[in-house]
Amino acid sequence: MTFHDQPTQDELGRAARRYEATVRRGRTLRRRRRLVLGGRGALVVAVAIALPLTLSSGAGHRSGSTGTSSTTTRPPPATVAVTTTAPPTTTTRPTTTVPTTTTPTSSAPACDGNAVRVTVGLNIGAGGHGGVVVSFTNISPAACTLHGYPQVAALDAAGRPVVKAAHTLLGYLYGLRSGSRVPTVTLKPGATAGAGLEWIENPAEPGQSSCPTYHSVLVTPPNTVTSVQQPIAHLYLCRDFEVHPILPGTSGS
Repeated sequence: MTFHDQPTQDELGRAARRYEATVRRGRTLRRRRRLVLGGRGALVVAVAIALPLTLSSGAGHRSGSTGTSSTTTRPPPATVAVTTTAPPTTTTRPTTTVPTTTTPTSSAPACDGNAVRVTVGLNIGAGGHGGVVVSFTNISPAACTLHGYPQVAALDAAGRPVVKAAHTLLGYLYGLRSGSRVPTVTLKPGATAGAGLEWIENPAEPGQSSCPTYHSVLVTPPNTVTSVQQPIAHLYLCRDFEVHPILPGTSGS
């Protein structure tokens, strides 16, 4: 084609395609430059961050000028000992009330005849039996003890002892259970103990239609020689005249 000739349609098309290809190559090169420059920037940033860490780590492993590596050992976590103290245990024991008139053992002396006052209670009757409680009250200023059976005798109209009461542990109205031990009774000043006295008051012997009646008894506290005569309201004595051990209180049992 000469300079003054007009380009053909095909030539214009090829020229346009070459121009577009050149433009596309320029765009591709610019994108690649941007990627390369961006990657280099990231690499520089990574190197800038990692370098101080590497230097610090290397310094931590170098010791002095000898280059000898050393290992840093972290101290173990502190151990705190916790001590638990149990609260004190309080044991409450039941309170036992000891009767004021008796103890299993006593250092008090035996009551003498002048230390006790003797009285005879009211008659009771049940099942053909009659009975009274003979009481002993400590009238001295000190404690004393009584143990065992008093001596009791029925007196006739002239005041003579005619029937002596037998010592038995248990009767129909009073006394201790079979197998029980006779206690030692400690009497504090003013305290009282009692012994049951009983008898059968129904005629029971063949041909017996009546029984003698007594109006007083003679009482001697145990382990003494001092006897006291006491009135008794009604002692209709047919048989089985018995006295039981002295026990705390005034019930006779």
